[in-house]
Amino acid sequence: ARARVDYVCLNCNPLGRVEDLGRMSEFVEKLRSVSIAANKLGLGVSVGRGLNLQTIKEVAEIEYIEEVNVGRALMGRSLLVGVEKAVEQTMPLVKK
Repeated sequence: ARARVDYVCLNCNPLGRVEDLGRMSEFVEKLRSVSIAANKLGLGVSVGRGLNLQTIKEVAEIEYIEEVNVGRALMGRSLLVGVEKAVEQTMPLVKK
């Protein structure tokens, strides 16, 4: 907020390396806390990097996150099932 930006993007790379549900929950709670703090400062919040089909839904459900950048997850999935099917499978995960 002091830098006079109106939006922040939270890096989810550590989430992509989590190996157990406990650690995943801890990271999601950190994202939630930072999102709440950013919102209180009047900042918009987006997330990106490190998200995959297993983690997108958890993160997208955080109340103050306005945008979920899923480009790499979507493109990786599209190599297996095609672009249309990948979008079809991903969209329900990011919609609130």
